[in-house]
Amino acid sequence: MSDFFLSGALWWLIPLVVAIAGHEIGHAWMARRLGDDTAERDGRITWNPMAHIDPFGTVILPATLWLLTPVMFGWAKPVPVNPDKFANPRRDMIWVALAGPGANLVMGVLWAFGWRLAMEFQAGVFPATLCLMGVTLNVAIALLNLMPILPLDGGRVVACLLPPRFVALLERLTLPAIGILLALLFFGQLGAIIGPLIENISDAILQFASII
Repeated sequence: MSDFFLSGALWWLIPLVVAIAGHEIGHAWMARRLGDDTAERDGRITWNPMAHIDPFGTVILPATLWLLTPVMFGWAKPVPVNPDKFANPRRDMIWVALAGPGANLVMGVLWAFGWRLAMEFQAGVFPATLCLMGVTLNVAIALLNLMPILPLDGGRVVACLLPPRFVALLERLTLPAIGILLALLFFGQLGAIIGPLIENISDAILQFASII
């Protein structure tokens, strides 16, 4: 059991928890920078993962899928945002939406530098693998959230860019789009579609960390 835990669960669980917390902090921090302190007052600018956990979306559903299916899917507790506090709500909501995936890419770079240090100081297989998982998970989370469907961050960006009369159509497409996304995930096609892009971006980040 100990070998399985170290070689399996911890290698993705630690960077996954950090990636989720960092993603939500990114949204909350950007909202505060742009004038909305709602998330800050809600205690969301914190690395404490408990502040970002949605009991069903972060724990129950992913654990059930992991035990019963070949896929894992879930979400964190949404960051509360009040666009009325922004100077330019449509523009500023784009920045808030992009701040989550942006935070994941920054964390991916930091994990890459951790991997470089682990390799240079011969820290062992576990630290190096942990860092590699951190890079890949953060890139994957960033790309998944940038998909142009609601309620993902990419969908929120599209909603802010579209003329208001088209936003209602985008909202009506939410359930079908999520259904298609889940079907692609369940049948392994989503990985086939974005897997190479995740791998290429992860490799580029590792190469960047190696030459700096």
